Amino acid sequence: MVCGNSRSDPLTRQFPVLYLRHGNGGMEGDWAELGRAGVILENQLALRRAVPMIIVMPNGYPRTGTGSSAEGTEATARELLEDIVPVIERSYRVLAGADHCSGLR
Repeated sequence: MVCGNSRSDPLTRQFPVLYLRHGNGGMEGDWAELGRAGVILENQLALRRAVPMIIVMPNGYPRTGTGSSAEGTEATARELLEDIVPVIERSYRVLAGADHCSGLR
């Protein structure tokens, strides 16, 4: 999901990233459908409380650990940092690095 006015953004503009991961038993669409992430961000953009950004809502569960066990939490973080973030940074015009990345824990 990309929120902002992409028509007025120059092709060289880079965007911050918000990573929203679903909880146990959830799916990648939960933030969009149940959490209404796009509606909330569009409202915040209109009020100038947010800047245009890319929202990444990955789906999946790490192959090791279960739920919010220590092993599962570590595997989830590793998957995000080692697999998902590098693909997003290679594939989209994003501001790379932890200073331009946010998410829920």
